[in-house]
Amino acid sequence: MLFAIAVAGATGFQVVSSEFTMAQQNHDGQEAAAVAQAGLQRFLGEQVGQVGDSVSYAIGDGIATVTARRVLATDSMRQL
Repeated sequence: MLFAIAVAGATGFQVVSSEFTMAQQNHDGQEAAAVAQAGLQRFLGEQVGQVGDSVSYAIGDGIATVTARRVLATDSMRQL
């Protein structure tokens, strides 16, 4: 009987521990996405004319690095 109680307690601890870890990772992922979005918005707001290769911004507790790449070249006059 005592063994069953110990196993149930250990199992309960593992469940709570894993749920806490998942919640913390979810929070960290949301914070990283917010920093990345803010970095992109700042990059788009500040860039006028020629764009450099990459720019890093310190935002909150993170650093957003924006790297510019050509996605599409339709012809010599129009590029995306």
